[in-house]
Amino acid sequence: MKSTLLVTSALILSSLLGITNADVCDWSGYYDWADGWEVTCSSDIKDVDYATAAGCAVLDFLGGGGSCLTAWLTDKLRDIGLEVGAGVIQDLIDGKIDVVDGVDVKAAIHSGTSCEHCPLSWLCIPKPNRHRICIAHRPTGSTGMPEHSLRSYHDGCNSVHKSRNPACVAAMSRFCGEKCNCGGVSQQVGAGVFGVGCFPEHESIVKVTDLQKHHPGCNSVHISQSNECFSAVHRWCGAMGHGDVGIVQEVGADEFLVACADSTWDGDVSIQD
Repeated sequence: MKSTLLVTSALILSSLLGITNADVCDWSGYYDWADGWEVTCSSDIKDVDYATAAGCAVLDFLGGGGSCLTAWLTDKLRDIGLEVGAGVIQDLIDGKIDVVDGVDVKAAIHSGTSCEHCPLSWLCIPKPNRHRICIAHRPTGSTGMPEHSLRSYHDGCNSVHKSRNPACVAAMSRFCGEKCNCGGVSQQVGAGVFGVGCFPEHESIVKVTDLQKHHPGCNSVHISQSNECFSAVHRWCGAMGHGDVGIVQEVGADEFLVACADSTWDGDVSIQD
């Protein structure tokens, strides 16, 4: 009974004082880089601690020579069943994505910045930055479009969570325009890839004020992928005789690039029975 009371009292006191005893850093760059990949990283290495093999590899990545990093990357690639030569290792050090036996591979040094140790929720002490050396791999997509390919068409398309984001819609439109002079749309989302559908279409630049006449809720370039603008574009395409499917492909200062197309079937489908 006495021990239970002591534990309970300690928990109450910790809650009142706001005791957390947590170490935190900003790893946002790492999370974006790792999204959709299988990732292996070294343990966190402090600015002042390069005694370990991983720490030595971090120094190489920052310009220290290369011997430690070559050994570290070679070992990690062997762990996932890949044997590579010096050329691939150098590509990884240079930040390139290589394809080895049907597997995309990349590597990077990631820094956790704004690090703090917070013994209490209201008291945080600045700490040195931390670093991780990471290697990532994934099967080379045969039916989807690698995410990094889309990013080359629009810098803002940098995550699989953005399939309906205007940046990724624009990237898919540009990809399909280059591939077949078509419109583009995401059909499904995979591990680091979008399943992209390209379709023949009639393109028009349409003022938001014109779309607003077809649905008053489509009143801003900032809501191009909203339900209201989908409805407005659908109605506009029909009214212009360009088809019964409408999709915003690009966003301008006060206008949209709209793709219209004919559907094979058009109708209402119940969401559930």
